[in-house]
Amino acid sequence: MLISNEIAHWLQHTLLALSRDEWGMVYIAEGILSSIPDYTRARWQFGVDMTYRCIKSDLIVVLAYVDCKDNASLFAAVREKSPFSRKGNEGGLLWNGTQIYGTTRLKNLVKAYFQDGDANTTTVNPSFIEAVEEIFAQSAVPWSDAPLLPIRPERFDDQPAKSH
Repeated sequence: MLISNEIAHWLQHTLLALSRDEWGMVYIAEGILSSIPDYTRARWQFGVDMTYRCIKSDLIVVLAYVDCKDNASLFAAVREKSPFSRKGNEGGLLWNGTQIYGTTRLKNLVKAYFQDGDANTTTVNPSFIEAVEEIFAQSAVPWSDAPLLPIRPERFDDQPAKSH
């Protein structure tokens, strides 16, 4: 497994959920990952790259675009609009409104590695993650820490919101 155990756990949980239901695209930019804290540029980059990888690998598909008309315009927009921006919440509508769900390829992959009763498991299935890594590699978006679509954070404010 090339992917760290922490990210593998997050990825498995996320893909299992997307194989059963549709979610706002922000779902990919969120979740518990102590190595990539929420509301940071690193987490935004992670969300962009994971969304791109999963779409290019035919694991997820966009059901409804918001502020975009196709994948090309979506990929351009997510690089410039953070899911976490506090300055006018520029990316909130894009990331929350754009709906994604698992493809037949993802559903078949889940069926191959999980029995009906264990799809909610909290234990990482290394064989499943290795299969996902192989799909990424075959789709020309292999696992890497290097950005696939570098974000353009000129207007991003990654300081935590102040509580009142």
